Amino acid sequence: MSRALLPLLVLAGLLTHAEPLVNESFEESAKALKTAGWKLSPAAALVEGGKVGARCLRMTCPDKKAYTEFFIPVKQGSIYRARAWARCEGVARDPATTNYRGAAIFCQFADAQKEWRSGGAFPKGLFGTKDWQQLEVKYTAPIPEGVAYIQLMIGVEGTGTAWFDGIEVEEIAEWDTPKALAPEDGATVAAKRPLLQWEASLPKESYELALSSSPEFPTESTRKQLVWAGETRPETPLAPGVWHWRLRTVTSSRRLPATKTRSFTVPPDAADWPPCFAPKWTNDGAPQPRLSALLTPGTWVTEVTATIGGQPAVVKRAGDKLGITTTTPLVKGVHEVRIVARNGNGAEVTFEDLFTNKASATTISFRSDGIMQIDGKPFFPLGSYRDPSDTRTDFAGLKEAGFNVTHDYYFENTDRTVPEARAYLRAAHANGLRVFLGFGRPSIRRGDTRSWKRWTGELMDEPGLLTWYMMDEPICQGIPQAAFVQLQQAIRQMDSGHPPSLLLARISPVTEFQRSYAKTCDVLWCDPYPIPGKPLSLVLDKAEACREAAVPGRPFWVVLQGFDWRYWKERKTAFEKYGKEITRPTPEETRAMAHLALSTGAHGLIWYWSPNSVYHLQKQAPTVWKGICDTMAELNALEPYLTAPRTPDDDNVRLPVPFRSWSRAVDGTRVLAVVNASDDPAPLSLPARYKALDQRTGKPPADAPIPAWGTAIYTWQE
Repeated sequence: MSRALLPLLVLAGLLTHAEPLVNESFEESAKALKTAGWKLSPAAALVEGGKVGARCLRMTCPDKKAYTEFFIPVKQGSIYRARAWARCEGVARDPATTNYRGAAIFCQFADAQKEWRSGGAFPKGLFGTKDWQQLEVKYTAPIPEGVAYIQLMIGVEGTGTAWFDGIEVEEIAEWDTPKALAPEDGATVAAKRPLLQWEASLPKESYELALSSSPEFPTESTRKQLVWAGETRPETPLAPGVWHWRLRTVTSSRRLPATKTRSFTVPPDAADWPPCFAPKWTNDGAPQPRLSALLTPGTWVTEVTATIGGQPAVVKRAGDKLGITTTTPLVKGVHEVRIVARNGNGAEVTFEDLFTNKASATTISFRSDGIMQIDGKPFFPLGSYRDPSDTRTDFAGLKEAGFNVTHDYYFENTDRTVPEARAYLRAAHANGLRVFLGFGRPSIRRGDTRSWKRWTGELMDEPGLLTWYMMDEPICQGIPQAAFVQLQQAIRQMDSGHPPSLLLARISPVTEFQRSYAKTCDVLWCDPYPIPGKPLSLVLDKAEACREAAVPGRPFWVVLQGFDWRYWKERKTAFEKYGKEITRPTPEETRAMAHLALSTGAHGLIWYWSPNSVYHLQKQAPTVWKGICDTMAELNALEPYLTAPRTPDDDNVRLPVPFRSWSRAVDGTRVLAVVNASDDPAPLSLPARYKALDQRTGKPPADAPIPAWGTAIYTWQE
């Protein structure tokens, strides 16, 4: 290792670090670095002009990615951090790949044989031309079982040149982040709901606050709150005495160790102030609303006044319960609710919220078997994320294929206006389509609950609305579960007629993180995309994991692949390498993926294909589009069976490996859909009454073994 050392940084008592495991400023020769264990990239060179010493490491990447690596032995359960000085010139994302982190430093996990293991830390780096600044992996997850090394990687993802110096990796010997700010350890507080504050890092992190009268935090008497902020108060008043508290950082992929325990004292004469306000209303469409809320505790509250939509309201109190009514009817719409509570000492606190007195245009519910119902009638979602035209005004492709549900990312890319969304919902509905409508992602990242409530309250009376689409792939985007707890609460407060949906990409294997996200939605989605590099069995694996992660009794939907990964990841060269016409997924693959998902019990199917900025589905992949249309024609013909009540008899049709199937009966006629889930043709022997049928043509297929990943439909009279 180099003799020129980067000074150790200690973050004002946040963390205590052991001696650095790596401390490198590239003053030695390439040979000496290799002897020490560095694996220098062919794109690397040792050059003058370092930040820490005379020299540094230069990495020049013409395309895709280039890394210099070093394996660091680590201990199970420990947490590590890494940092490096870096500057860059002309660093940009390579449009032919999905690599997008720029000039960066990573900590990838590896096993005892230095082979890749899932996990690590991969923060975004520098782009463009930047002078020296420090990059940091703030912390890794606690090292899990089976991980023996951190594979330290410095380099460029994309194109351009970067210079690196002063590389440090160290174990965090004493974890104490986030830093607590108030109250001071051992302080006596003035209120039974004291304000607890800490240094927060939003929106990437949320925090689990634990409060207990015992420093051991016994499960039965410990209060826990999940908070997406840097401060909170206890949800209910604390009894006089000594209270202990600690924090645990929760990101989108891990729960980190708890901070050290701090304490404060609540004296006997502590104030029951401020009260905690909890709205309990939902919209019932009444022009003169009667709202209920809790004001806890109400013992110190001497007066409560309120307005709804700017109008004075009548407030009735019964203990902690409030009943609030306007004196005159309100126009239909979203209204501001303002409640002011005062105590005998002249102090006051104001609570502001939103309420809508519009009625939902439709009521979306679910049968006990997970099938969606619209105003009590069964509905099987067959949807797509966009029309092939990739516009908000043209629905011709969706109508041609027979879809009944659609979506547009326009409303998620940034915060959009209600009139824009209303026009889109009405246009879709006029074309026989319902919409899963998203939220502006900037509003989700900043935790803007008021904008969520206004969005749902304004649009919930549109008949084209099917479900609120909270977000797709939040774990990949680094949005913690606490954000969706708040979003779910906002949706349910304003609109009880439309369920919230959430899509999880990293769902297999199922972990506590997937389950925690799943609890925030009524419909859980997954998106298995196997083509071309993985077997179609990925659809089974992810769909079954989605079913397992979903809250028991709630439905799950599967997003099916309508694109070829190669043309997405290798945009610059794909058409030259693989052909001008995209042919995958083939019609057979499309049909098989749909029925594989149905064999797991999926309650809805949604297709995703690439936007036209990648390629035009109808024009550049006509065979793929035909396969989607043919499969949709089959599914629409089977719609009575897809929505038929599920019975124990459905499970009595048991087929041998390698077949997967689903079956339903309607009015004495049973349908059996079979997929040969293997890479080889396989014969299937069924009783003579089972009549093979091509659902799309009504003609029996040839009596031959079912081809690899082939699909067959059978029917008979029960």
